[in-house]
Amino acid sequence: PTAPGWTVKVPTIGLTGLTVDFQDRSIRPVPTFTLAPLDISVGRFQWPFGPPLDIQVKSGMDKTARLSAQAQVTVPDRTLKGHVELSGFELPALQPYIARYMSLTLLTGRLGAKADVERDAKGRITVSADTDVARLRTVDNELRTDFIKWDRLTVSGIHYRSEPAALSIRTIRAQAPYARVIIDPNRQLNITSAMRPAGSAPTPPVPPPPPAPKVTKASTTTRTAELAPAAHASSMPLSIGKVEIRQGSANY
Repeated sequence: PTAPGWTVKVPTIGLTGLTVDFQDRSIRPVPTFTLAPLDISVGRFQWPFGPPLDIQVKSGMDKTARLSAQAQVTVPDRTLKGHVELSGFELPALQPYIARYMSLTLLTGRLGAKADVERDAKGRITVSADTDVARLRTVDNELRTDFIKWDRLTVSGIHYRSEPAALSIRTIRAQAPYARVIIDPNRQLNITSAMRPAGSAPTPPVPPPPPAPKVTKASTTTRTAELAPAAHASSMPLSIGKVEIRQGSANY
């Protein structure tokens, strides 16, 4: 008779007190993120794979943030059901990425988020999340003045599904938002300038409108033009239930 195959069962596999440094050297200055102390545990490990793995991750991040995640992962059909929480993440750590695409500096801002994530055997993904950004302040690099800031921005009831693709948001609340809007001599908004990376060519001034053509009488001529049908635009539906702005201000 054929001997039975090997079976391996481990109730818990754990790693504790790790320190992991991430560096993205494709960008200058090089952003660095540190996870410490990092604890990882995997429960109900079995070979051949059987019941879902119970995976838990807890870590500090860049001294101020906390990251935690729990997930049940079924390896054969690659399904996942998990929960992720991030608190106290200082957004200025992302300034090297912002400078690559925009002419503004992120001085302060702290991010918190909670999300439930699911993936079924067919690869369909659903995400339900809430997020909060506190004390955000940005500065226009050209004018060196406040650009966009707020005391708190809360986005609640975020729901995303991948198939069919759709995104909905229950509520957006902004506490004491502020924006500085300037129109320069070329009739360009400072928002447009800030959305360009530093060193990029400025938008050329808008030319004056051409003079009105002279109207002369002529024999009547009928011409028919065929317009091409509009291209089909596949877009993801987006719905927002409510937007609340409290104590907002703008400087024009």
